Amino acid sequence: MDQQEKLKQIPIITMLFAAAVTAIISIFAEITFGTFLLRIFIASIVFYVIGSVVQILFTYALKKSDDSGESEEKSSAEKPDEREREPENDFDEDEEESEF
Repeated sequence: MDQQEKLKQIPIITMLFAAAVTAIISIFAEITFGTFLLRIFIASIVFYVIGSVVQILFTYALKKSDDSGESEEKSSAEKPDEREREPENDFDEDEEESEF
């Protein structure tokens, strides 16, 4: 299963979990059927919105980490390693010997 498909399931799973918890609490509280439906409806809508926000945040974070990973790969490919470069000397050995 692709990451995007997994992320699409976040709002639905949070909504169903909230509806199940609300239903269990409402059954034990012995409330009327109208109130029961209203509570489940409100909980479902609220937690669907929360799940959607979480999905957006995860998608943004994954895209940002993918982009930074690609830019690090490009920069490491463009820049040679410090150990691979030869040190640059500003002077010749001949000039140094002639001064003394």
